[in-house]
Amino acid sequence: MGVKERRRWAERVAQDLDGFNIKQVDFYAGKRYREFLIPLLERKGVICKVPLESLNIGKQMKFYNDNFNNGGS
Repeated sequence: MGVKERRRWAERVAQDLDGFNIKQVDFYAGKRYREFLIPLLERKGVICKVPLESLNIGKQMKFYNDNFNNGGS
């Protein structure tokens, strides 16, 4: 998705969340998926956190593999 498409997507998602009583969102998505959405949500008073933001991609992948791997263990 290009910048314009990501911006429109963020606007749609923010609108879709209207009506829900959301106080906080924890983002486990890449920067491109959250860059336009977080400011929109924060303007509505939603607390936005990115728990893995300080980790490099390798450590993020390890976190996901260790915590969400359903591959048969």
